[in-house]
Formats: sequence, structure tokens, C-alpha cells
Amino acid sequence: MTQSFFIDVERTDEGYTFSYQRNNASHRQRTGLSEDELRGQTPRDLLGNDQGAVVAENYRRCVEQGETIEYEERLELPGGTSHWQTKLTPIIDSGQVTQIVGVARDITEQKEQEQKLQQIHRQFETVMETMSAAVFLKDVDGEYTVMNQACRELFDVGDKDITGLTDYNIFPPDVAEKAKKDDQRVIENGEVIEIEETVPTATGNTVRLTRKSPVYDDGEVVALCGVSTDITEQKRREQDLERLKDQFELAVEGADLGVWDWDMTTDRLEFNEQWAEMLGYSREELEFSFDTWERLVHPDDLPSATDAIEAHIEGDAGLYSHEIRMQTKQGDPKWILTAGRVVDRNDEMAATRFAGVHIDINDRKQAEEELKRTTQFLQETQEVATVGGWEVSLRSERMQWSDELYRIHGLPPDAGPTPEEAIEFYHPDDRDSIREAFDRLTTDGESYELELRIVTADDEVRWVRTHGEPRYEDDEIVAVHGTLQDITERKEREQELQRQNSRLDEFASVVSHDLRNPLDVAQGRATILEQQVGEEFQQHLDPIRNSLERIESIVEDTLTLARQGETVGDMGTIPATDFVGECWAGVETADATLDVDVGFTVRGDRKRLQHVFENLFRNAVEHGGEDVTVWVGQAGEDCLYVEDNGSGIPADDRETVFEPGQTSATDGTGFGLTIVKRIAEAHGWDVTVTDGRNSGARFEFNTATPIDE
Repeated sequence: MTQSFFIDVERTDEGYTFSYQRNNASHRQRTGLSEDELRGQTPRDLLGNDQGAVVAENYRRCVEQGETIEYEERLELPGGTSHWQTKLTPIIDSGQVTQIVGVARDITEQKEQEQKLQQIHRQFETVMETMSAAVFLKDVDGEYTVMNQACRELFDVGDKDITGLTDYNIFPPDVAEKAKKDDQRVIENGEVIEIEETVPTATGNTVRLTRKSPVYDDGEVVALCGVSTDITEQKRREQDLERLKDQFELAVEGADLGVWDWDMTTDRLEFNEQWAEMLGYSREELEFSFDTWERLVHPDDLPSATDAIEAHIEGDAGLYSHEIRMQTKQGDPKWILTAGRVVDRNDEMAATRFAGVHIDINDRKQAEEELKRTTQFLQETQEVATVGGWEVSLRSERMQWSDELYRIHGLPPDAGPTPEEAIEFYHPDDRDSIREAFDRLTTDGESYELELRIVTADDEVRWVRTHGEPRYEDDEIVAVHGTLQDITERKEREQELQRQNSRLDEFASVVSHDLRNPLDVAQGRATILEQQVGEEFQQHLDPIRNSLERIESIVEDTLTLARQGETVGDMGTIPATDFVGECWAGVETADATLDVDVGFTVRGDRKRLQHVFENLFRNAVEHGGEDVTVWVGQAGEDCLYVEDNGSGIPADDRETVFEPGQTSATDGTGFGLTIVKRIAEAHGWDVTVTDGRNSGARFEFNTATPIDE
């Protein structure tokens, strides 16, 4: 947002005298100077002799050149020290510069970002070299340009110069050819791919999960970035798990497994003692029925489990095998692997008996979840640009933050907050949530992942995703660590998408419901005309025509309503008199009269604002009569009004008059004033309804910025 200010220029025998007259709201907020504090002050009065002299010299240069100048400056103001990009434009009257219009843009953050760029680059190089994952960069010809240390070790490159190095220099031809085809998908299609591959190394083959992404410059793919993680052990564990499932596929009663046998003709489900004990019950405590199993399965897992059973019964799956949570007697969920198959079918091939086993996989699932959380933690902390890492020692109560975490909070790197001070940065409405989650983490080892708001040191509200996990030594929690990611932009996009979806839902509802009755009328009358063509049936033409016009009106207003919540288009300065007259001419106004204040302009999207004025004029004529008088003008420097001398709007109806469908006109759609409000809000304006002259209706728009004279 730009800050503007106005300066009077007075020529004196010694040169010029410059005095400030007014500034806009953005300038007042950013500089800490109110309009009263600014008015009448000279640069030296306001900024001191040294700084004021420099500023006044720029003003003198603008006056003497008689044209717009631009420059950067650093100012110490009540609102703080800031860097500004300033543009001065002289106003000339009778050949003399009498005023200067200043427009300034705060570039403090840009300056700070430039200073931090080198620091971030150094930090990024450090992270790259310390990452366990192999990271590399290739050009579009497949030649390596960057490798981190892990990548050099993986490919046994060492400290060699990698200029001109390709996959054909590292791998066997078939492996290199496969890598080249994957690279071409990324470079030619701009596609991000993730592949599992076996990579031959000096120490043997390893299974890698490699993610390849395009690197753009001016919209063109100029390189490929790859991150490769060793998943050899993970794949080995997965293969072991598959073998384990196969071994238990035909488990028999008496093994250390929960065995079940479901008679599908009676719904009787028999199970052994281990089946019940696995959930903390004795066999006698549970009824032998399929309902028992359904009752004990976690509600979130029951639909997928029953779908898997049905798929197996219908022959869509060779073996029924599913991982579910079941409720123990103590009320805790426990992960169970349930596997089985249909063992009997009747003459019509309908399943009559289904048998299988339950395997306790709770420890394995918890280990997988722990591995998932740890992997996620490592991946997120490597995203230097958006994620900060933290750790708290429970023995020393000392907290460590990464540099990115300080930046997210708007703190200097040497701030060193305590855990409690870190919690205080969270928004007051979210503070209890993070405190409770942190307490559970440190006492019970319960990890958390939350999306909350923080308030930075600069009082800026930001959305973050915060994640915390325990670190154990000898079954004791000795520290907790985690990540914090700035997700503000994503949250804003989600909120904007929700707003757009709401408007589209509103549109769909209107089209699907309010069009039905007029269409029925048109179709019914059309049927009569088709069947009987006599003169006496000509009376049906009017209802048909009215219904179709009604449909057209509803569609037009509904489409307009659905679109006007979008961001406004081209903004420009619009002379009010001519523009309002054009809008008046576009409405059936009968004998109504228009009276417009002369000589002011408004700033906005001309096409959108045309809907505002036309709907207000139409509303005035519909409710005020054909001889109504409508006034358009300004009240104060930032208030625009449209007023009529009709019957007015009762005070009790003024809060609902802008809601969709609200109308007292028999042929209205009820969306005209809703459209007015939506377009006004899209411009950043507030609209209110009050009494006008002669008890009519008066619509006032607070335009937030002054209306041009």
C-alpha cells in the first residue's frame, strides 16, 4: 500500500519554503504522524536540521526541474526508521510550482531481504552439505552441475570436478537410459515425479526413493533438481511384512493367533480365546455374532473393512486382508491385522462360510507412525525457506531455534526466548491449544501437529503449522523437538476458495430452485398453444412471455451476484456526472428525476460500479414510484451517497435488505441490493442504509480513501 502526502511550495527571496498540508491514512499509520501533527510543518521542523535539509533539497530539485522525480531515502520518523521509494510530482499553476504531491512506498522489508539473501544462501549450502539425502542438479542436457556431499559419496565422485558428468559416466547403460527417460518427463512436461529405483553403488545396490522436480527461469525449464533418500531398510521391512502375511494366511486354531469362523447363513461368528484376550476380554464375555465384531471395530475403519470383505466375497480380491483398529475392553484402540478367505460356497456359489485370523500389529503400527513422524520432521526441516526447527531439553530447559524460526517470529537471531515466551507468541485464542499440546508432549510423549496463528514481534498475525515430537533415552523423555512452518499464504488461498465456493453454491441453489416455477408455467402454456391454435388461446402468450422474462431476470441477477464477489478488474478514475448519467440512461426510469453533484470523481472498476448505480436507480423507481427524485453526491471527503424521496426502508429491515432474495417488489429477484453490497465490498467500501431527505432511502458508501474533487 502506498503512502501519499501533499506539500505547499512558497517561493522566497532565499529560495523556497516547503510546508506539509495533509497525508493519507496509510501514510499516517506507517509514519506515526497524524494529519494535524503534519500540517504546516517544514521538513526541518519535522525531521531535524540534517535530515530535513536532505529532504528539502529533493523538494527543491523537483520544483526547479518542474517534472516528476523518483529516489530512495532513509527516514527516522515517529513510526520508526524506514527505507522509502519516493516519487514527487509538481503541480504547476500559471507557470509556477505551487504544490508537490508525494507518493512513497515502504521498501524496508525489501532492503532487509536483500541483506539476508546472502545469509540464507550460506545457510542453504550448509544444510545441503549436512543432509543425509543425496541432492543433485542437472542441466537440460543431463549434465550434473551441483552435488551435495551425500550425493558425491553415493556416486563415489569424491572431490572430483563434475563438469560434463552424466549418468552414463556413473551407471551401467540400462540404468543410465532409464534415468534419462525419467529426466525427460520432468524437463519436457514440467512434471514432478517420485520413483523407487535400485541404484548400484561402490558398496552394492541400494533402493532409493528419488523425487525429481523442474527448475524454472522466466517460465522455462532450465534444470532438474533431484532428492534421493535411501529406503533399502524400509523396503526390506515391507517385504518381511508381506512374507509374514503369507505365512499366517492359513493359520490354524491353536496357534498364538486370534482365529475366527463366520457362518454367513446364521451370522454366528465363533472365535478362540486369543481373539478375545487380544482385546482384553475373556471368551465368555463376548457374544458369538457378527454384530460383536462390528461393534468393536473403530467407526472410522468399519466402512473400509466391510468394503474389503464384500470385495473378497464377490471374487474381486484373492485374499481378504485388512488393517483395522478395534476397541479394547479398557476403551483404547488397538491395531489388528484381520485376514481370511471364503472357505464354503453353496450350489449357487454364494459364500456361506468365511474364516480367518486376527494378528496384533499394534506395536508395528506405532513404530510405523513414529517412523512417519520422524521422516516428516526431517523432510520439513530441510525446507529452509519456509520451515524452522526447534528443540527443548527437559533437563536444562534450554530451547534452541533455527534461524528461520527467528525470522518467522520477527525476532533477531540472538533473542533466545524461553519455552513459555515462545508460547506467548501464539494468538490469544490459540494459546491454550498449543500449551495443552506441549504439556502432553513433555509429560506423556504425545506428539502433535496443529495449524494455529502466531502474532509476530511486529504484531502481524501469521498462520503456522506446528509439529512436536519427544526424544527418548532409556525409555525417558529427555527432550522434545519439532518444526514450525509459515502457511499463511495457503490459509488465505483456502479462505478465498471457501468464499468463492459459497458464492457458487448460492448461484447453483438459485438456478436449481427459483427457475423451476417460471419454467413450469412457460412449458404448460406452450403445451396448450401447441394443442389448440384458436384465437381464444392467444391469452396464454402473455403469461408465457412474463415467465420467460422472469427467468431471464433471475438468471442475469444470479450470475451477476455470483461474479461480483471476485476481485475487481481495472481500477480507474471515473468522472461522476457523465458516468452516473450513463447508468441512469440504462434503466427504465419513467418520469423519475436525477440530480447529480457536479465536479467530483470516484475511483473504481467502471463495469462493476455500473451495476451498483443501475441497481440503486432501479430500486428507487420500483419502490419510490415513477416520479421519484434521485440524488447522487458526496458527503465528506470519503463518502458517496445515492438518495431518493420515495417511501424509504424501515429501520428494522436495514440489516436484512442486502441479503439474497430480500425484496418487496412483486416482479423483483431480491438480488439487486445484494449485488450492490458485494461490489462495494470488492472495492473495499462499506455500505449502509439510513433515512434520506423527505423520509426516502439513502445509501452511503464509505470509500476508505478520499473522493477526488
